Amino acid sequence: MTNHLINIGFQLVPLARTNNIEIIDGVIAIIQSKGYHYEVNPFETVVECTFEQGTSLMNEINEYCNGLDELARLLYIRIHAKTGEDILMSSKTDKHRQ
Repeated sequence: MTNHLINIGFQLVPLARTNNIEIIDGVIAIIQSKGYHYEVNPFETVVECTFEQGTSLMNEINEYCNGLDELARLLYIRIHAKTGEDILMSSKTDKHRQ
């Protein structure tokens, strides 16, 4: 088992008629509570963590959504990992910062 850092992107699309932003804010609050490096973007939140931490976070987000009154949702997850190496967000984005 390796503990290399990966990038995992979470995009939640609630299929609710109201409170969609509040639901997404709840997911971001869960991510913030973990202390991992993360960036909130307009379409997803990207987290830098180990694969095991990412899958645990995915489960916690799903449990949060399950606790919302019959919330139908789409949860998109994208993972960037490399065998034997950390994947750091900064290595991909720092060169584009103004």
